[in-house]
Amino acid sequence: KTTLIRMILGEEKPDSGTVVVGPNTRFVHAKQLRDELDPELTVHEAVAGDSDWVTVGDEKSPVRAYLLRFLFTSDALRTKVGRLSGGEQSRVQLARMLRDGGNFMLLDEPTNDLDLPTLRVLEDALLGFSGCALIVSHDRAFLGQVATRIVGFEEDGHVQVSQGGLDLYLDRRARRRAEADEVARAREAATRKPVAKAAATTGPKKLTWNELRELEGLEG
Repeated sequence: KTTLIRMILGEEKPDSGTVVVGPNTRFVHAKQLRDELDPELTVHEAVAGDSDWVTVGDEKSPVRAYLLRFLFTSDALRTKVGRLSGGEQSRVQLARMLRDGGNFMLLDEPTNDLDLPTLRVLEDALLGFSGCALIVSHDRAFLGQVATRIVGFEEDGHVQVSQGGLDLYLDRRARRRAEADEVARAREAATRKPVAKAAATTGPKKLTWNELRELEGLEG
């Protein structure tokens, strides 16, 4: 799944086929939310540089108001990134990523090591994101909150695309597997029937006492 993201970004070539990216597609990517943070910068500097404003999409907001969405109070804006907790650093990186203004977000296991407040911020940010988000995750609860379409990597290299959330995908997958098992059992039973019939018809069948009496009276 990580290889898929790398191919979409052009960082890796597919073994066959092509990857076509739309001319208006602008990627927003964070393999790990704490990548590329300068520990010597303050929270304000890491997100907005010297500016007091942040533009996300068509919306321009004061830095203080923008960072409040990521649970940073005014007093925290002058704190250096290196002194933040792991969850706080993840929120800084998330704020930076959304500030970049792309319309196609790619996240590879974004919930790893996130604390609960940061996880909630991430969920809210994704639900409010106006573009498309491609998320690689094994966190079923997280996917249940944010996913509207599932690309499931299943057995034998098969990829199943399912409209709807994770629960609906899992229900459809269970039904597909049950149907496949039923077909396999039917095929197995069909191959066994001729053998069973041949065994049952081997040799003459003995008549019951009633059948013998009936046989004696048939001629009359």
